[in-house]
Amino acid sequence: MIAYTISLKSKQVSTNWKHVCSLLERTLNSIYNQSDQDFKVVIVCHEKPKLELSYPNLIYYQVDFLPPKRTYDCMILDRDIKEIIGRKISQELKPHYIMAIDSDDCISAKISEFINNRVANCATIPDGFYADRGYIYYEETNKFVDKTGLYNCCGSTVALKPELYDTPDSWNYDALVEFKHNGRFFSHGDLVKYWQSKKKVIQPFPFKSCIYVRPNFEPSLDAMSNVWTASLRRRDLKLLLSPIKRKVTKFFNSQDIPESFPKEFGFHRINSPLHDHK
Repeated sequence: MIAYTISLKSKQVSTNWKHVCSLLERTLNSIYNQSDQDFKVVIVCHEKPKLELSYPNLIYYQVDFLPPKRTYDCMILDRDIKEIIGRKISQELKPHYIMAIDSDDCISAKISEFINNRVANCATIPDGFYADRGYIYYEETNKFVDKTGLYNCCGSTVALKPELYDTPDSWNYDALVEFKHNGRFFSHGDLVKYWQSKKKVIQPFPFKSCIYVRPNFEPSLDAMSNVWTASLRRRDLKLLLSPIKRKVTKFFNSQDIPESFPKEFGFHRINSPLHDHK
């Protein structure tokens, strides 16, 4: 059995709660589209989302701490604390693997069957799996690009045995924050690299296994600011122009949505004037 965990932002810091719920429901449709239904889903949230459908084996955990301030650092901390809580709840379910899924991404229908078959039919099983190959989907243009090394940038890409998730004993919010800040919390790509450095066997899925959903081609303002600051300090013109080059490359490499996406990933387009991700 696999436990999928989802950290959901608070309605209080959302610019478009209806859109957040629509994105989440697409993600849930993707998970429940699995060819093997031996899994459970844990959603850690402040407010329960308004969903159109009901989903079996879905567990809500509503946190009792205050929503974060609407700043980047505070919202990232809120997401990570919820992910830690999701791991703790999932460990109590005694699954074979735990896999975090971002609340707007989609995963391949093959994942549960692939993992559960390995568990059932192999004398020894890997310590984990990760999505190396997949797609990035850009909502604004309704285009996608092929991506390798997806686990380095996407939070919906790593499935590990429960014991490989270090979690604190306490459920107290301050203890969770301390745990997050003391260097014992890793996610997606950092998880893979950390455990591989400890000689654990973490293998890539042998198929394209995730759609990483982004609003548009534009890099974030924080990322742009960091690049520009570094390029000016180094007087590096190539570095200064690198965000523009990446955007142009993405544009020319982008493709229309394949007909296989709805069946393979439970994917459908969601139209909204506002993009409220994560």
